[in-house]
Amino acid sequence: MNVARLARAGGSWRGAVHAAAFERLGGLLVGDEVRVSLDFGVDHEGRARVTGKCALTAYVCCGGCSETLAVDIDADIDFRVVGREDDADALMPTVDVVVCDARSVTVSDLIEDDLLLNVPSVACVDRSKCPHATELREFLDQPEGRSTANPFGVLEDWKPGGTTAR
Repeated sequence: MNVARLARAGGSWRGAVHAAAFERLGGLLVGDEVRVSLDFGVDHEGRARVTGKCALTAYVCCGGCSETLAVDIDADIDFRVVGREDDADALMPTVDVVVCDARSVTVSDLIEDDLLLNVPSVACVDRSKCPHATELREFLDQPEGRSTANPFGVLEDWKPGGTTAR
């Protein structure tokens, strides 16, 4: 897609992007697509601006039980597109910027960084909301008790010198 042309025309793009199109994000995705809705325009300084929403489901590790869970993510997209790193440096950190020096770019290349930033680092920050919280609570609430098992009991049969007694 030609972002500059779409921005000048006030265009939009709606559709689904296959998971294989995302080099870094693809391995985290549940299912095989990301639903994308993008609107293109020009900001008050004449730069291409991309806004929109993306919906995806990704695998994320739970902070409470360490299980991998599928998490639904609705990502808001809002960034400027510039052609050179120098232009990006001048704008950041005021606005998010994507450097695109090619005339045409794929949707996946355009939005992958934003999507990665929207994937939470842990799935269940609040352990009480963890789907495995009941199992975890039951495990943690079990009394430790005293174990009568002797983990070194097997060594009682060994004699000095490396032979076993019979």
